[in-house]
Formats: sequence, C-alpha cells, structure tokens
Amino acid sequence: FFGFGKSSAAATAAATAAAAAPQGDVEQPTWMDHGGITACTLCEAEFTTIRRKHHCRCCGCVVCGACSPQSLPVPGVSKDKVRTCSECAKHLVTDPTRCNCVLRSIHNLTTEATTPVGQSVACRAIADEAASESMQLEERPVVERALNALLPFTRGVQVDIQRQAVYALANLAVSPKYRAPAMEAGAVPILVDLLASQDDSLRLQACRAVAALTGEEAARAVLVDMRGVTTIINQLPLESEEGQNIMMTIVEALAQAGPQYRLMLREHHGIFTMAALISTKNATILERVTNVLALMVSEHQSRRPIYESGAVVSCFAIAVKHGGKIRQSALKIVSTVCADSLVAQTISERDVCYLIPLIDEHSNVQSLHAVTSTFASLSAADERFARTLAVAGVIPKLLTILNKQGPEGWSMVRTDALTFLYNACMIDVVRDALVEHSGIGVLANIASSPQSHMSETEVCLSLLSMLSTVSDKARQALFDIGGTSMLLDCVKPTDARDTKQTPRAGGIPGFSHEEQLMLENSTKVGPALQVLASMCEDQPVWDVLSDARSEMAVVKHMTSSDPSIALAALRCMVALGRSSDRRSREFLLRTDVLPGLVGHLGNRDTLPAEMAAEIIAQLCGERRCRDELIKQDSVRRLLRMLSTSRNEDLKSKASVAIGGIATDERFWNVISESNGIAMLVEILFSPQSEASVRLGVCSAIGNLVQDRNHALSFQRAGGAHALTSVISSDDRDAAAAAASALANLTMAIDAHNVQVDETCIRRMVQMLAEQRASDAMHAISALCDNPPTRERFIANGVESALVQASKSHPDSQARQRAGKVLVKVLEKGEGGHQRIVA
Repeated sequence: FFGFGKSSAAATAAATAAAAAPQGDVEQPTWMDHGGITACTLCEAEFTTIRRKHHCRCCGCVVCGACSPQSLPVPGVSKDKVRTCSECAKHLVTDPTRCNCVLRSIHNLTTEATTPVGQSVACRAIADEAASESMQLEERPVVERALNALLPFTRGVQVDIQRQAVYALANLAVSPKYRAPAMEAGAVPILVDLLASQDDSLRLQACRAVAALTGEEAARAVLVDMRGVTTIINQLPLESEEGQNIMMTIVEALAQAGPQYRLMLREHHGIFTMAALISTKNATILERVTNVLALMVSEHQSRRPIYESGAVVSCFAIAVKHGGKIRQSALKIVSTVCADSLVAQTISERDVCYLIPLIDEHSNVQSLHAVTSTFASLSAADERFARTLAVAGVIPKLLTILNKQGPEGWSMVRTDALTFLYNACMIDVVRDALVEHSGIGVLANIASSPQSHMSETEVCLSLLSMLSTVSDKARQALFDIGGTSMLLDCVKPTDARDTKQTPRAGGIPGFSHEEQLMLENSTKVGPALQVLASMCEDQPVWDVLSDARSEMAVVKHMTSSDPSIALAALRCMVALGRSSDRRSREFLLRTDVLPGLVGHLGNRDTLPAEMAAEIIAQLCGERRCRDELIKQDSVRRLLRMLSTSRNEDLKSKASVAIGGIATDERFWNVISESNGIAMLVEILFSPQSEASVRLGVCSAIGNLVQDRNHALSFQRAGGAHALTSVISSDDRDAAAAAASALANLTMAIDAHNVQVDETCIRRMVQMLAEQRASDAMHAISALCDNPPTRERFIANGVESALVQASKSHPDSQARQRAGKVLVKVLEKGEGGHQRIVA
C-alpha cells in the first residue's frame, strides 16, 4: 500500500523481519476438543445420536454431517480427499492451491493448545489473506472473528507473534473493506498506543494503519484524545522513505480534515517536521510536503511557524529547481508568507533573486502571478527589495508584462506589476529605469486605453502623478510623448447622463450606467489633474493647460464634491497663480473663476483653504480680487485663519493675502468691525506664531499704518510695542518687515509718540550690517526725529554702524541711504556738523 521495499537498508531489514513468515511447515489445523461441544459451530444444530459430530480436516472445527457434505484435498494438510466443512469448501473449490484458511487461523489463535510458532503462523496467514482481500473475508462475521482473535496478540506476547499480529491488524485497517469492522473492534486505540513502541517494525506498521484510518473522523478523534499526533511527529523514523511516506499520509489527512487538525499540527511542531522533509531527494515526497504547506499557509496563524521553520527560504530555491505542482506550491508559500510585512523584512535579497528567471515564463500564468505578487509584497515591505530587483533588470520585464494581453488570469499579473511599480516608484533606480525603458509611455497608454480596467487606469494615473511630482525627467518624458492630450481625455468630465458613453471595465456590480460613469470620473480625474499640475512646474503653465484645452475643465473640477478632485484642480490653479504669464493672471480673475477660488477660503479642510489663500495672495493686488473678497466677506475668513488656525502654513498664506488687501480703504472698515487690529497685535506678541506668519502680518501692517487714523488705532492697541518685539527676535526677514512697518507708523503719528526699548535699538543697529539694512535705516531715520531716541541710538553705536554700511554694504542703494541717514542723525545733534566733516 505504501510502497514497501523502497526504504533504506535499516528500515528494510526491520520491515522484512516483521513481514516474513516464521520458519516451519504450513499452518496445521488444531482439532477442536469435541467433549464439551453440544451444537454444530456452523448451523448451531444440537448434536444427537443421529446428528453426529465431525471434525473439518481444514479448519479443525466440530460440525454436523449436513455442514460437511464434501470431501476435498486440503493443501499442505492432506493430498487425499478428506471431510471439509461447507465454509472451507468454498475457498478450497475456488482456489484449490491456497494453503491458508482464515477459519483455521482463527481457531488456532483462540485455542490454548496452539504453540507460539503456530500462533505466529496463524497471524501471518490472516495478514496474507487481508492483504489479498481474500474471499474468505468477504463475510463480516468472519472479519469480526479474525479481529477478535488478533487483538489479544498485539501486546503482551512474544515480539515475533506481536509483529505478525500487528502486521495482520494493519493490513485489515488499510483495506477499505475491513476498515469499519477494525474500528468497531477497537483497533484504533491499540494502533495509536503502538505508535510509541520502541520497536521500529511495530511503530511503522502502526503508523501505516493509522495513516489509512486518519481519513475517518472517528479515528482522528481517537488520535487526538490519545495525543497520537505528537507521538507520530516525534517518534516516527524519517530517515527512510517509507517513514516519510507514512508521515506525509497522516499529515495530509489531518491537514485536509479541517482547521482544528491543522491547529494540532502547528502546536505539535508538525510544520517543522515537514520543513525538515523539504531536503528530500524524493520528488513525490517533496510534492506532498509542499502541497500540505501550501494548504496550511492560507491560514494566518501558520505563516510565522512556516517561516521560522526555514521552509520559505528553501521554497525560493525549490521554485526554480522544480516545475509542475512543486513549483506552484512553493511559489504559493513564498507569495503568501511575504504578504506579511514583518516577515518580508527578514527575507534576504539573494533569496528573492532566485525568482527573477521565472518572470520570463509567461506560459504558466498561475506561477507568474505568484512571482509578481511576491515582488509586489516585498516592495511594499522594504525598499531594498525594489532597489535590488530594479538593479537586476526586473523593470523591463514588468513593462513587457504590462504591454501584453495574456490568457485568463493575466489581469492579476498586470495588477501585481503595477502594484510593484506603485510601491517602488519613489526609488531613484526604479524611476530612472522607467524613464530609460519607456515606462512613462507604457503607463500613459494603459491610462488612456478604453480597454483598460478601471483599477489599472487609476493606478497608472497615480503612478504618473507621483513620478511627475518628483522627477523632472518623468515630466519631460510625458510632455514629449504628448501626455497633455492623454490627460485631456481624463480631465474632461464625462456626462453621466449620456447613454452613448460606455463605462470601462471594473465597475461595481449593481451600479447604474450613470453611477458607473460617475465612479470612472472620480477614479481618473484627480490623478490626471495632479499630473497636469506637476507638468506645469517645468513647462509654461498656461501653454500646458491651453494646449490640452482643459483650462475650463480644471475650473469645473475645482468645485467638485470629491475632495481629492477639487484639491488637484486647486493645485493647477496654484501653478497658474505662480506663473508670470499675464494670461494666467487674467484667467484667474475671470468672473467664472475667481468666485470659486475665494469660496475655498471657507473650506473646512486646511489644505484647500491654504491653496486658495496662496492664489488670493498672488491676486489681491488686483481690485477685481479685492472686490470679490469684500463681496464674499472673505476678509473676515482670512482674519479668522490668522487668529484660530493651528496650521502655520495656512496662517502664513492668509497673512500674505491680508498684506495685499491692506492698501484698500474698505479693508480698514472690515478690520475695524471685526476687531482685526487686536488680532494682528496678538499674533505679533504670540511666541507660538511662526516667522512666516509674523512676516506676512508685518507687511500688512506696513501698508495699513500709512494712514494716520489707522496708525493711531494701531498704536492704541499696543502696535509699536508689538513691532519692537518682532524686531528684537532672531528672524531676520520678520525683523526687517517689522522695522519697515515701525518706520511707517512713526512717520504717520510723530516720533514723539513711539517708544522703543534698548534691546530694539541695539537690534536695529546690528541690522545695518545685514542684507535688509535699508528697512532698519528707514526706521532709524524716522525714530531719530525724537532727540532722546536719537541720543540713545548714538549711544548704542549707530554712527559707526552707518559709516561702515556706507562704505562696505554689498547693496549700492543701501550704501547711499546709509550716508543720508548718517547726515540726518548727526546734523540734528550737538556738534553734528563737525562730526559729519570728521
């Protein structure tokens, strides 16, 4: 049944000793003692004077004349015709040369007169008949009697007799015909108990029987109750192929029986035992091992033990060395275990490289899918795998897969290839390989093809978006292949009510035609807009959008209900706002564009509001922009951003926008009504305010305080003190802006009304040697109109600082201004003319 005779020398010797018949003649019948028998053993008719007793010369049983009508030769017993019972006559007529008789063996085992040699021969005879599924065992009562006769000899007897009895019991258990009676007779507990025997022959025969019985739930239950699985795994000798085959038969049956038995295998180190068998040179055993591991790896709890056993590392090499089912199972193990990121991080790059040759074998889609799935999982777990694979030349192979339409299942391979590229595209080696091998064009073709699956379109556009964001080569490559035309098809929204439009494959079942088109728009428009916005960074922004004829499509998407689409459209608008092209500025100021931009200032999400604030900051010098801001009451929104937002970037953009609006008289009305001056002063005093925010606020105040009334209101709110605190800070740009604002404030309300502390004076003197010295000179010139303040400046070295600036400052205008300020400071002081001449 299990291929005996293929084992190693040691195991073969043990098995032969168990299976070989003892030395001696053919089993002889032992006549039943008729003294105490009152009825026929076959028909159970009582013996009388007329119905006499007779012995069957074949089996030795006492029968009546009616049950022994025939006389036949009995092989090995008598060549002459002798009386035989009707049961023995059946097999004697059918096979007159067969020496064994099951009834004879049963009788010999149940009578005390039989010698040990006879008992051993009887057990072997039953074993032979069971192995050949003899007609003598066709009737269930005979099988039951044979089992009942054998069981007492399976333990507590001489080892030779025990071996033959266990061999016979194993043959009965292995045969499907006799399996049920064997289980009912209680053979399973005996066999499980024998698994722990120290005798190799007994243990192998018990394992052989248990292996056959594990297909039955009742036998598995006994195996579990008696901890038979642990015994099998720990004690079954695996040095022989016979032991390996038996082991795998039991493990296969348990693994296929259900999750509770697979749990047992995990808990009793069955996975580690199978991992040890992976090194076998027997391809059949290897196939069985990998099949079971592939079945178990589907359960998450088994993946870590399978990895820790070393099976995964072996499977990398096995997948390349072997083909067929072994390769498929090995690749399934590898791909499934590598999906666990924690496990994947411990895999070596050398093992992963084993799989590279398999990616060229497109004939087996299932294996190819496992390889690409493994690459995708590893690239997500650790970038070193993606880098190694890219250096090894995998990128062109993946692009070949993406360019090809294969058989059923090919779409999964393409998806894995795209996933790998998506995970790895931020790595420089991968980006360069994509550009070098025309990968940008491949991705663009997939994204624009109507036959592409919706998910493929989305991934390709996302890839192009990421690549175009970080790589100028990718942007140039996309522009060179006419990427704007492709993006046009994606950016232009499809009319969901147009029944002539056909949705792409990959929609959600049950969605209507209109819903499918809306879904398609949402998956492709956002990434396409991101790519457009990235391309605008290198190319003339207006040319990119106008060449694609998509400027109005972008505007429409800016008010989309999908946040990602609206955000991508706003990013395009930001690129327009940064452009120096007057056409871009005019487009943003259009009456059908500007309201949408201003409306985004009230967006609850900070990123859209920040983008809108940046665009408004570029446009607020235009009266049309200020009119729209006043119309939508957006000035208050900008002020609220400054005072309440926790996003410093948003506050910085808002402060710049406020600075641009501050020159408009209407701004003062709004800021007065909303207590905006106090807000601005508070921001300048706050230590949490970022330098960029202070810079923007100071620029806005510099415009605001040019009006005397506004300046007085600002001064009453503590504005001068707030500006001096910024001047005293470490941020040079904010300090320079604050100095300029302080100069405007001083000129508007008179220098006698502005007080500055010693720290601020020393800081402004230091600023004379910095890049933006002109702002400090402007403030010093205004403040020195107050004699006490002028003397304090002179005491802090402003004279020598101005002289040095007039001689060596890198800016020629600053040098000229330093001389003028020096003259103004000195001529109003005591002995000023002499000092000027000096």
